[in-house]
Amino acid sequence: MLDSKILDRARRLIQIGFQERQKNFPNEIAQKKEKMVGTGNLYSGHFLQTIHNTCAQEVAIRAKIVLENIVRAHKAVGSPLTETLAADIKEEGSHFIEKITEEVGEKMAREMHFMKREAQHYNLSSAKYGATQEMNIEADLYVDSLAVESKNLGSANTGAKTIFISHANEDAILAEIIKTQIDNVFEKKIKVFVSSIPGTISPGSDWFDKILGNLTGNNAFIVLVTPYSEKRPFVWFEIGFSWLRRLNKNCEIYAICVPPINHGNLPEPLCRLQAISLADKKQTKAFFTELIKQFSLGNLNNLEFTKICDSLPTYLSQITQTENIGLEVANFDDTDKIEISDEAKELLVEASKSSDGIIMKLGTNQGLIVKINNRNYVSENDPRSEAIWRDAVKQLYENDMIEDKGYKGEVFAITRKGYECADKIKQTENQ
Repeated sequence: MLDSKILDRARRLIQIGFQERQKNFPNEIAQKKEKMVGTGNLYSGHFLQTIHNTCAQEVAIRAKIVLENIVRAHKAVGSPLTETLAADIKEEGSHFIEKITEEVGEKMAREMHFMKREAQHYNLSSAKYGATQEMNIEADLYVDSLAVESKNLGSANTGAKTIFISHANEDAILAEIIKTQIDNVFEKKIKVFVSSIPGTISPGSDWFDKILGNLTGNNAFIVLVTPYSEKRPFVWFEIGFSWLRRLNKNCEIYAICVPPINHGNLPEPLCRLQAISLADKKQTKAFFTELIKQFSLGNLNNLEFTKICDSLPTYLSQITQTENIGLEVANFDDTDKIEISDEAKELLVEASKSSDGIIMKLGTNQGLIVKINNRNYVSENDPRSEAIWRDAVKQLYENDMIEDKGYKGEVFAITRKGYECADKIKQTENQ
């Protein structure tokens, strides 16, 4: 017997489908009768045959509604494949077909009542038998398709099943959007590791071991090549680690370039790969198509390219031109030339006063924390405050006043330039 959750949902869906037919079916009969009146065949054997055929067709239509909604409910509930699933679907379907035949048969009898002698030769037993047989075949086909899908998924799970997305912390939002699209295409049947997503690396765990473990076990390595990631030694460590695994045919590497990075001008060894530009719809589709081929599953129709395109960040010119980063800030004569916010100045000054010169930026389940010593600058449950202080840290980093001391973009230390700027700010404040 089918699970009660499946039955409840299926019966509600079937009832909705039947309500529509209960409106349309009488209209169809009336139209047939009206046409018969026009041709003078209302009281002929032709009329009886037409009514019978219409009713037989109605049995088939409603039987199809029954099967479609049982299958729909089974998929929605996510119940597993069982040995008796086909038999259970057939049993439930046969109960409905019995009721359908009885209800439609009563309508047919009412329409033929004025020709009782001739009408007694017409019944819906053949329509009932045909609808039952078709439903049984479709039920078997559905269960067989589930078995094939389960087998294919099992084969995929025993081989390639993990994707690792390498990225700079500043590109975390873009990395998460790429993960979402991979989840869509593969219907979450492939594990996607993105270290920057909160909860991926649990508190107290060794983040390096976690990274290394997923680098060792992944079968597809995706690197987001951006103005930030190009300068991250740890990203290049991940690329090198994965390159060795690629040589041993243990994983595939996909280089995804984000404008203004030119996919045709990458450094070694990425320049040896056929990289793609994330801004190009055709190239992006080709990338997802290649992933589908590698994992032997997935549906390209689920890809939402516009969401990827809309999420592409705009990088500041000082990020893309390394030699010009922060030159104006480093050589200022007065604070008017410091192009950072008051909040960024406050963080810089306070960090310069601390014993370690450290600024912490942590993403937690409760929200963002920007901390110096034991003080958190972000107001709790305040999205505006989070945006302000996140941007303050970003400004300091982009102007080379702080540097990332870890891998995840959570621990920042003041640079020599940062200390010099902080001293100048303090001097200005004391004047």
